Amino acid sequence: MTVVFRADAGLEIGAGHVMRCAALAEDLRDAGHDILFVCRRMEGDLIEHLRTVRHFDVIALPADTVTVEGDATETVSALGAHALRYAPRWIVVDHYQLDARWERAVRTMCPSLLVIDDLANRPHDCRALLDQNDLSPVGRYSALVPGSCVQLLGPRFALIRREIREARHADRDRGEPVRRLLVFFAGADATDETAKALTAIRTFTRFAIDVVVSRMYGHVSSLRTVLAAFPTARLFVEPTDLPAILAQADLCVGGGGSTTWERCYLGVPSIVVAVAVNQLAAATQAARSGAVVLLGNAGEVESEAIRSAVARLVDDGDLRRRMAQNAMQLVDGHGAARVIDVMAAAA
Repeated sequence: MTVVFRADAGLEIGAGHVMRCAALAEDLRDAGHDILFVCRRMEGDLIEHLRTVRHFDVIALPADTVTVEGDATETVSALGAHALRYAPRWIVVDHYQLDARWERAVRTMCPSLLVIDDLANRPHDCRALLDQNDLSPVGRYSALVPGSCVQLLGPRFALIRREIREARHADRDRGEPVRRLLVFFAGADATDETAKALTAIRTFTRFAIDVVVSRMYGHVSSLRTVLAAFPTARLFVEPTDLPAILAQADLCVGGGGSTTWERCYLGVPSIVVAVAVNQLAAATQAARSGAVVLLGNAGEVESEAIRSAVARLVDDGDLRRRMAQNAMQLVDGHGAARVIDVMAAAA
């Protein structure tokens, strides 16, 4: 079957929507299905990444500001122009600006829609809904989706990229002394939590430091200057070997969102600062499960709080070991397979 993904990435919205779709898309492709992405051009988009690195076909919508209905019209028109090649059995939409109005319009050409969401703040008209961050005992989506909608909720359905799954060393003892600390706030890191974290750990000399930023990050030059004071630091700008860097880390200071579940899968004990409102749910659930230490929202967390959390975890190998075990129990890496089973059964 052909599966179409509608998702965007950019400096303001980050990369998470596209990357979690790519994780599902790669497993679908491995299962023999055809994949097409529909993405709008904007500063910081991942269209070329999808084409040249992930090797997906992409239809690029123009870089215009349009209404929900306008986006639906453009999407249907773009798919109609390629109807002979792409006749979708499923359309997957991961986009905070699109809702039931868009979904009703697009279902005229493809009745099977899978919505990926984590805000639960708007109605949807879909056949299935995925919220990998939702561990709430209250049905947040019950009044927002049709009664027939299949709800796939919680990190049991977390979409973990193949390269992350391949990097896992499940038998590693995370209680051993910390030798390498990773600072990794994905996306643009608009509030520069990266610099704040480095300020927090500047007095630690017992371990090496890896710093990972995306090409959306706007302070690389000043960051290089800061890192000159860290003799064992390494800076990576959107590295191709990120899974290996993540897996090598003994401790991480980073953001929330989809990267939380990737670190959980790898068993990396993490100190989390939520850098966007949509990240707080995932980080909160992971913290309640004993998998991460959540400090709060960006802009509210001081460097001293980060320093104190790092010192505590560095000195407590038993705590790091328990966190790693809790994290790996929370995310087993089979989320995409479970979602594909649901799609195949309903196709």
